[in-house]
Amino acid sequence: MCDPSTTSLSRSSSSSSSSSSTSLEATTTLASACHAAATTTMRVGGGSWKRNLLWGTAGFLLFVTITFGILYCTSMPFRRTVTFWKGMAPIYLEYKYLKVFRKPRLDAAQYETELDAYYHRAANQLVTLILKLGGIATKIGQVLATVGQGILPDPVVTALRVLQDGVPAKSYPEIARIVEQSHGNRPMDDMFTWFSPEPLGAASIAQAHLARLAPNNETVVVKVQYPEIRRQLHADLRNLRWAVLLLSPENTDLAATVQQRHERELDFRLEAQHLRECRSNLQAHGVEPNLVRIPRVYNQTGLCSENILVMEYLEGTSLARVVQDEQARLARAMGFQSSNELQSHLTKQLKTIGGAQQQQEQQEPESGALQEGNDGSSNNQQTANRPKRRRDWWTNPTVQTALQKTAPVWTRLFRAYAGIRDRLESGLSRNNHNNNEETSSRAPRVNLARALKTLVHVHGLQMLLDGTYNADPHGGNVLVMPDGRLGLLDYGMIGRFSERDRYYAVETILALADGKVEETAQIYTEGGYKANVLNDRIHDPNILHRFATFHFDRIDLTPVRWASTGESQDVLELLASGVVEPSVPKWVEDGRRLGALMMGPHIQSGRVAFSLARSWKGIARRAQAEFRKNPDWNQTGVLN
Repeated sequence: MCDPSTTSLSRSSSSSSSSSSTSLEATTTLASACHAAATTTMRVGGGSWKRNLLWGTAGFLLFVTITFGILYCTSMPFRRTVTFWKGMAPIYLEYKYLKVFRKPRLDAAQYETELDAYYHRAANQLVTLILKLGGIATKIGQVLATVGQGILPDPVVTALRVLQDGVPAKSYPEIARIVEQSHGNRPMDDMFTWFSPEPLGAASIAQAHLARLAPNNETVVVKVQYPEIRRQLHADLRNLRWAVLLLSPENTDLAATVQQRHERELDFRLEAQHLRECRSNLQAHGVEPNLVRIPRVYNQTGLCSENILVMEYLEGTSLARVVQDEQARLARAMGFQSSNELQSHLTKQLKTIGGAQQQQEQQEPESGALQEGNDGSSNNQQTANRPKRRRDWWTNPTVQTALQKTAPVWTRLFRAYAGIRDRLESGLSRNNHNNNEETSSRAPRVNLARALKTLVHVHGLQMLLDGTYNADPHGGNVLVMPDGRLGLLDYGMIGRFSERDRYYAVETILALADGKVEETAQIYTEGGYKANVLNDRIHDPNILHRFATFHFDRIDLTPVRWASTGESQDVLELLASGVVEPSVPKWVEDGRRLGALMMGPHIQSGRVAFSLARSWKGIARRAQAEFRKNPDWNQTGVLN
């Protein structure tokens, strides 16, 4: 069987089509030959049906084996499909084995130990598979590394972070050949006075190189798309659709949305338009270039094309690396051995923040929460029969309110302590030759709080006021520049909201920021969101409010109370009990993806109490005021 690595990745589409046609003809001819051979064998065997069956089976297996080999060697989509399922099947089957066979036979502690070991193995296998596939698989892995904190197991999120700073790059000769072929075999020296052989970074569909333009020697970034990415993308998205169909059929519409979004990302001419549009919008808001920079597009020499993009060079450190350094600094200050231990601690914090207040609410239910009659007798009886529990001082509502209001102050004090300790350790380490390498590998010190605040503010302006925003602002696509401004890169995927979509997003943000549970649930219902649990439609306002909180505010893993019964339930247990979403409107689907990308860096850097809704409240107020000036907006809050 041939080595797939010998298949050239830069073959033209015409040769690819010819090869596929040739392999199909060869397979058809082989099928006819095997069928004829098997038929002849059946006739010759005559009296021995066992011998006929044996030879027929052997002929069939030979046909399948040779056909598989031909397709594997000549069809890149088929080869990627085999690679995908070869990697995913063991991960999935081992998980099902643990859940079905091992869990009933082990106590809770033993099961958690085996499950944790499985997560570590599966995480490494998953990253290896993603790096092997590249393409859309890398993009999905990058997003999960950002939005998965508190949702996915810690080992998986930690392993996926290696994808955010790039993937293995192609060599300079390959890149030079792609650039020259994209411009009619025009020599590189005619286009550039200098072209760096080492890439600035390599992403899922392209890699970027520093270069100087031939006319004026101006420094630019040249983004070069991999020629095989289009065929890879179609194969990967087909595999994704099959995986969703088998494992989560209720999300087939979501898979279709993902396919459309990534297909548009492949045309760099569209990305150039997106860069100009979003840059102009942010300039109108006065934040570009004061707070952020979006690269200018250079097309004076006609170099930009469907798979080549030339743009302004911005210098800085990726936000993903800055967040990793912050994690390491906080881990040392808090006495953890590594940032991974800190992440585990933060995940537990997500499940316990507000837990004391939840406990207080369970001890003293809200008025009318469990009432079955006008006199509240049933509620009083349940309260009377409930065992008395000791009230710790931290469950007092007054104490809870004070702690919540002073949390930012204590957080700043602790971070100041961590910074002082880190500076002292860094100063001492400069005198220690054993630590020189570690010190030099750290990113320059930046004000992460300011960077995150700017990131959230800018994307709030884009989504809530403009209705056009970067749909993929993960940490690897954001630079922290030396002067503190942010460089916003990669506008291949943008989201667009209609006026109705933007209206529902604005109203949801305001309801969440003000803690209006019933209003949030009503907006979600009117906006077209539907969720079921065990085939029953969810109408409970507390549950819908918690889902909206996940999407547009924060990761709140504290127990949620069912308004209809007053019973509390673990959120992760609720989600694992069979929650499906038969209807997810675009404003929820796109909004929650951007929201997760905004929440992710905050959680990763220890800011677990961050509220996206409160951060966007002022912008949402401005947007709401604009809607009310719109003659198509009526007093019921619905656009005509």
